[in-house]
Amino acid sequence: MSCSSPLAAGATVDLADLADHDWIDDPLDDGPWPAYLRGVCAEAGFQPRVRYWATDWQISASLIRSGRAVGIYQPTAAPREGVAFRRITGDPLGQRVVLMWRPGAERAAARLRGVFDAVYLDLVRAQRVYGDWWDEHPEAHPALPVPAGPAADAGTGAGTGPGEGAVPGTRGRAASSCPGGGAARVRRPRRSPHRPRPVPAERAPGPCPAPDR
Repeated sequence: MSCSSPLAAGATVDLADLADHDWIDDPLDDGPWPAYLRGVCAEAGFQPRVRYWATDWQISASLIRSGRAVGIYQPTAAPREGVAFRRITGDPLGQRVVLMWRPGAERAAARLRGVFDAVYLDLVRAQRVYGDWWDEHPEAHPALPVPAGPAADAGTGAGTGPGEGAVPGTRGRAASSCPGGGAARVRRPRRSPHRPRPVPAERAPGPCPAPDR
């Protein structure tokens, strides 16, 4: 939402308080998010009044900064001048990223897990609103399964040391462990670069942060 919005004065924003605002959305999002978001909004008693559609970050940020629209951003969205990011009260929005690999690819999966953990934590720390939420919710931190077999014996890091199945540090949309090998799930706010999803502000970021746009 715009930094000049009265809603930006609080640390969180009630989803229902966005009912009378114009929203901006991504016309190219053909995944499950649009239906999910509208379902959560329906539970709050309204449907988002989408007046603007844009796939470009600069355009969407400009509309939010001007106060003409609010929107949902990924919790890891980078700070933007004139745009206020706020958590949505109660954290009603969430997402899960699933990492899967074929049999025999445990080593590659272990390396990918390590890279993903490091990159994601850097993004978490770069976004103050999300970083605070992450630190408050250790239960949301990634806890990925440790690949069994050769990878563990080959010194890939799986099963040993601080990186064994969990991302060091905290905050944010995280990962939940998944029983059995071969698949890991990571909960976190979701979306295309243009849409951090846990935040409405006039896009507020929340845990699913709610960013102000």
